[in-house]
Amino acid sequence: MNSIHAFANQMSAAGIGNIGDIGNIGIIQICTVLTGFLFLFLAWRTRSFTKALFSLKDQTSENFAQNLDESLDESGAWPKLSIVIPARDEAHTIEAAAQSLLKIDYPNIEIVFVNDRSADHTGKIMDQIAAENAKFKAVHIEELPENWLGKVHAMHRGVAQTSGDWILMTDADVHFSVKSLKKAISYCRKNNLDFLTVIPDLLTPTFGLQMMMAHLYHQASLFFNPKKLNEASHKVCYGQGAFLLFNRNIYEKSEGLEWLKMEVVDDTGFALMMRRAGAKMGAVSGRNEIQLEWYPSLRSMIKGLEKNAFAICQYSVPVVIGFTAMTWLIFLGFTLFPILTKSWSYATFSLSCLLIYMLAIDNQLKRLMHIRPMSMLTFPFYYVFFPFIVLRSAVLAMKRSGIQWRGNFYSLEQLKANQRMKMVNLVFKAKDLQELQES
Repeated sequence: MNSIHAFANQMSAAGIGNIGDIGNIGIIQICTVLTGFLFLFLAWRTRSFTKALFSLKDQTSENFAQNLDESLDESGAWPKLSIVIPARDEAHTIEAAAQSLLKIDYPNIEIVFVNDRSADHTGKIMDQIAAENAKFKAVHIEELPENWLGKVHAMHRGVAQTSGDWILMTDADVHFSVKSLKKAISYCRKNNLDFLTVIPDLLTPTFGLQMMMAHLYHQASLFFNPKKLNEASHKVCYGQGAFLLFNRNIYEKSEGLEWLKMEVVDDTGFALMMRRAGAKMGAVSGRNEIQLEWYPSLRSMIKGLEKNAFAICQYSVPVVIGFTAMTWLIFLGFTLFPILTKSWSYATFSLSCLLIYMLAIDNQLKRLMHIRPMSMLTFPFYYVFFPFIVLRSAVLAMKRSGIQWRGNFYSLEQLKANQRMKMVNLVFKAKDLQELQES
């Protein structure tokens, strides 16, 4: 405490505490109070998202899941479900993915593996799996057409091979609980949805990776309310690539994956495409139902985000700078203003609001992820670290004049000209909104 007092006295002696005084209140005090109100607003947004997401998830579990078969038998057989899994150089995960899928308790299912130009034994393992089980089908891609991103093209080819009434696009590193797909289809039928995305339960092997993923989850949660996805006045869309479930009828009304052929943020781009087609949409938590083993380490995540961190910022330097400045200013609120202010009442107010915000984040992440005890003490520092990942992505893309992804190079000019998702907060462009209203 003495060191804090000493630091504050030094700042006061330097005149910092009295710069631009308004009456007896200085700029630092005003910033301290505003920071406190910002924390309260963020806490409210965090709590609203968490409450909405889990009130929706509760409908897919426990009481709702007790008599799934009986409730659906009254209205007919289970609809045919097709699962599309694009994979490139995933020989180490593809067999485990197949075994996980075979355990799913869904009676009418087909699984399409898409080998996207793999250099390892991925394709050979897919063929072996398909030969041993009639539920599986293997599709092989030898060459990538011009002006297509590899994964989007693999998704496009995979969907073309399906015959189900419902289609699920997912990845080879996603694992499902036994009844998860019955719950998902039942939830869509019960709520008359055409499109459902699920936020997966992340399995992270290291503390640093877990906290970075926790930060990304939390940041995304500040931008939309799951309960408002279908409100006409609330044009936010969201898609999580680990689980994109949609009705074939609505897909056939859309522009199709060719419309997204150069979209790096393909999962939310897909949600945008579904929205434009008039889909009724939903999002729920996949805690204990859908598990994703994403990156093996923090270093690999930083490498993986090279391709899309700049894309989320619209390949725009001003957006990157604005995002970085905003994030670091929030961190200054965590640390600087309460220390610099001369008044303990102002500092107490700001720090109390910060505590409320941190408790809201802690509650959210404990419910979304298997967060480690006491880990929230480090959470504020990831506000400082994450912008460096975005800046790195932007610098590398501009230095190379494009991105390298899945063995191919794409110029920034190409990517900008064909980008569908336009805003970092995932809302529609005005042009898209007008097109939607006219359709």
